[in-house]
Amino acid sequence: MAIEPAALAKGIASRLERLAEKFAPGRAAEVAAAGQRLRIEPASEPGRDAWLIGYDEQRALHLEQWGAKDSATQVRELLDDLEDRGEPGARKVREVLHRTLTMAAIDLKVPDEGVGVAVAVAAAAALAEQGHGLVQADGHGWFAPADGDVEQVLAE
Repeated sequence: MAIEPAALAKGIASRLERLAEKFAPGRAAEVAAAGQRLRIEPASEPGRDAWLIGYDEQRALHLEQWGAKDSATQVRELLDDLEDRGEPGARKVREVLHRTLTMAAIDLKVPDEGVGVAVAVAAAAALAEQGHGLVQADGHGWFAPADGDVEQVLAE
């Protein structure tokens, strides 16, 4: 799945308002401002499909798309983590993981808490929607893209 910067920016911007209260409570104005300043640019890493998602003057998230080999390793680890989970959401996550061919990861740093998390989840949801996948947000759980928003499938 190729990452198209314009489509990714549009997918992020279309979700930010709804994701603000879920992932950056009380910071809706900052999240809205981040949506106005979005910039997607190549991360300039030879041999890697990597992008920077800038959301303010100083902060950018690092997005990397993983190929089949790296994705397969991660899928095995995630399936192992879900092995003892019997909730319906866990079954849904396992179903999606079993058909996963590629994955993307977005690196967050401590200063990205709040606004950066909302931007990262919006970016991941845009990619998941395109690839018929799910979003796994550390500390928050698993989410499915849903009409410009995300719905929790499985709590962490």
